[in-house]
Amino acid sequence: MTDTPTPTFPPAFPMLRGGRSKGTLSDPFLTGTKKTEDTDAIIDEEYDPHRLRTAIAQVINAITADMKLKVDGSNFSDWEDDMAMLLDDFLDNPEYLTTTTGRTTYGEKLCCSILTHSVSDTILLSWTNLLALRMEDGESATALVDRMWSKVRDFKNRHSSFKEDHLLGVLLQNATCCRPTINDLVMNKLESIVSTYGQPPNLGQVIAAIESSTQQVLSQKEMSTPDKTSLPTFQKLSTADDGDAEEMGNNEFLEGSFDPEALRAIVRGTCHLCKQQGHFARNCPKNKRATQEPNQNTNLFRAYYPILAPSSMQPQATNTAPVQQLPSARPDLYRPRYKSPEVQARFIKRGAEEPDVRVLTTDVGHAENFVGKAVCDSGASHSLTGDRSALCRYQKLTKPIPLSVATKCTGRRSYVEGIGSLIFKGEGDKAVIVNGVFFSPDASCTLISPSALIQAGGKLSSDGNDILICNSDNIPVLRASLCSSMLKWNMTPYLFETAREGRPSY
Repeated sequence: MTDTPTPTFPPAFPMLRGGRSKGTLSDPFLTGTKKTEDTDAIIDEEYDPHRLRTAIAQVINAITADMKLKVDGSNFSDWEDDMAMLLDDFLDNPEYLTTTTGRTTYGEKLCCSILTHSVSDTILLSWTNLLALRMEDGESATALVDRMWSKVRDFKNRHSSFKEDHLLGVLLQNATCCRPTINDLVMNKLESIVSTYGQPPNLGQVIAAIESSTQQVLSQKEMSTPDKTSLPTFQKLSTADDGDAEEMGNNEFLEGSFDPEALRAIVRGTCHLCKQQGHFARNCPKNKRATQEPNQNTNLFRAYYPILAPSSMQPQATNTAPVQQLPSARPDLYRPRYKSPEVQARFIKRGAEEPDVRVLTTDVGHAENFVGKAVCDSGASHSLTGDRSALCRYQKLTKPIPLSVATKCTGRRSYVEGIGSLIFKGEGDKAVIVNGVFFSPDASCTLISPSALIQAGGKLSSDGNDILICNSDNIPVLRASLCSSMLKWNMTPYLFETAREGRPSY
């Protein structure tokens, strides 16, 4: 990341060049930190409002048309002399703008009046038009920047000392201030960038932070809507045919829509088949699969966990049905026990358990890095993370779920407190959204469950040292690399590479 140059303020606003505001405007973009206060505080003395109104009226009468600063700045030297004369007449201090001592509330208000009435109305109108720009409902940060360009170019033609990137950064901050929720998320993301790189973000990173924060807020609104709402147009991953979809019982997800009531019913311990409390779907009287005896035909048996074989081997199965199963009990798909040899296959279809993870892909133009390195854990039944800020579409569970693995706390019980989605960078620079990720503040790392991805309709394969997660068309969308020194699989996170290289082209 290159150093961001300090902006040179135009001569039309000399009060920004003086020593009055130390550091408050040194950064062209939002740094995520509070503005530095003046080292010499303004003396809040008691002043006479009538005296102030009288002085302001005298200032307005004293400033003539030829004393005002012109748009092209051709009379800047004469204007500086006139300002020094007015400051000397009304405040007894011609250097009031460049000093940091002896400031009073009366002096500040009167000085502001002098500056406002001594500048051409055209300059004030230019600033007013720029600062009046606001983000509209449903508008992306990229569209907002495009809408600003014409006004920025017009302003730069009048004040060539400004850099376009500097001015756009200020306008983006101002445009999002009317949306506190988005503004808070942007502040958090920019604070993270400042703490990581030790310098203010560039324009590309500001745009990416606003874009991702806007999408996160919109997703949270969709999750909180009581009616069934449609998801964005994502490319869904599914290998199930119509018969499999009916067998799942809850096929709203396969149609590309999301029912918040169904999720809340699952969280509250309510059967999603008959909508009655007191039992789950596996014990529901309407669930015909719960009363069926295990099928001893191994050709129809489907394993829950994926088992990878070398690429040269073909899928094959032997007579290895689960053992020690009661005739009236449902097959234990969570931890099957096999006789030797085990089932081997390059691609395994999902099991009969209800999926609670979905994998979706979409062409996201610019997305902020939501999560660091993630571990692809073949022994995990669900995906898990301890980074709350990395989750979007987050929903808090009404009843926490006990957790006893992959935690960093000792001596007490850990719990899963919510569920959300993570975004990774997939193959072909596509953003891959993994839904159904559990959140626990005690989780020591981010775990991604391959078996849960298979339940969502994905497929697994291996090209040597890497695990590839593919969609229904066998197109790779995620990759996990083997770290031989630590004996674990690291899934590549989504990184906003364009922001590091500089401002993206539009």
